[in-house]
Amino acid sequence: MGVKSHPCPKCSAPSPKKLSSFGFQFGSGKVPGNTGVDSLDYSVDKAVGRDADKRWETIKDRRALKRQVQHDNGGIGKVPLAKNPLTGEYIPVPQEELPRIQELHEEYQEAYEEHKQLRVEAGVSKFREDDPYLKFKQKKQKTSSSPDNQ
Repeated sequence: MGVKSHPCPKCSAPSPKKLSSFGFQFGSGKVPGNTGVDSLDYSVDKAVGRDADKRWETIKDRRALKRQVQHDNGGIGKVPLAKNPLTGEYIPVPQEELPRIQELHEEYQEAYEEHKQLRVEAGVSKFREDDPYLKFKQKKQKTSSSPDNQ
């Protein structure tokens, strides 16, 4: 059995294929990827674990930066923050911007609800009229918008 190759995702040069696939099919359905070669499976497990550790470190670093900005600006939950998509830096939202942000949020919610309703009417949605969660959510919206709660 020869070594098969496939194009490298970065440079498109032919590269040897190391693993054929994950989740081999057996009679009982899918099982976790197992090539049958212990040393190869162990190497893959280590690589996946290292990748997960690296990703979690990035998440933890980002959370620490966010907490520091919150702490420097009155404490957690005191000042809303915005994230600069280019730099990833968190900044406090100026008070004069809050009404506009709330307005955009409400516009988004209205558009989302309209889109969801259109999908229901077209029959291409998982939401149904008899869905208990949908009924609960609608009931909650009605009670939150009633004059008694304002």
